[in-house]
Amino acid sequence: MNLVDRQMVSLSDSIKKFFPFLKFAKSRIQEVTLEHLATHYSGLPNLPANLTPIDVRNPYQDYDIQDLYDLLTSPSLSKIRQDRFEYSNLGVGLLGHILCLATQKSYSQLVSEIIFDQLNMSNTSSYPLLKTPAELCQGYFLRQASPLWDCTEAFAGALSIRSSIHDMMQFFIANFIADRPLGSLSKCHLIRRSIDHKESIGLGWLIDHSKGDPIIWHDGITSGFQSFIGFNPQKQRGVVALTNSSADWILPLSFKILTSPQIALGLK
Repeated sequence: MNLVDRQMVSLSDSIKKFFPFLKFAKSRIQEVTLEHLATHYSGLPNLPANLTPIDVRNPYQDYDIQDLYDLLTSPSLSKIRQDRFEYSNLGVGLLGHILCLATQKSYSQLVSEIIFDQLNMSNTSSYPLLKTPAELCQGYFLRQASPLWDCTEAFAGALSIRSSIHDMMQFFIANFIADRPLGSLSKCHLIRRSIDHKESIGLGWLIDHSKGDPIIWHDGITSGFQSFIGFNPQKQRGVVALTNSSADWILPLSFKILTSPQIALGLK
């Protein structure tokens, strides 16, 4: 929303506007807008059909911008629909790249200037990796050490950020505490589309209505790492959780904390 407020882009802009150098096939991909991408109503699949990783343990490291352009101009996207929700890491990666084109900055520069620097998130970085592997936690999947995932600018918007619990608390406060330093963030929480009778979506943020109180939340999963951030505005209660393992308890525990009338957790 920062770039929208500064009139550098509009949510109604179609993606075709940002790729005058591409020859799109006759498909509905040209009708996709930035709002479609931000709300996962673009019709794009979660992952690109031309993702063929050399190493499946690090699946995005060799998917580059040219691969993304080849996909966008492919007739394979001729049947996509913008009338239903389908979570798309591909769409988020594309959105990140479009914002880079609009500002003529790398994704790392963009998010650092707009968010990380403003919130003093000094232990947070985006691709290219700004920290050495020795400074990062080892991830574990099924109790086995898992390699860090890397990516090019094609997927930077979807999975390139590395952070700490302290910095994620800074981001949480900026989003959900009244005296927030970045006012644009709160606009992302507003409902843009209804997914079903239990859930809606803002700009990137999911809004869950299934437990009565609306819960604004998002999580993230890569091999060996999981994260969660959520807030219950009615109870003024929030959760930030990071783990360096494949932990299927993160989501249910976080929602229990956010929705329980009283919190009494016995953790071992």
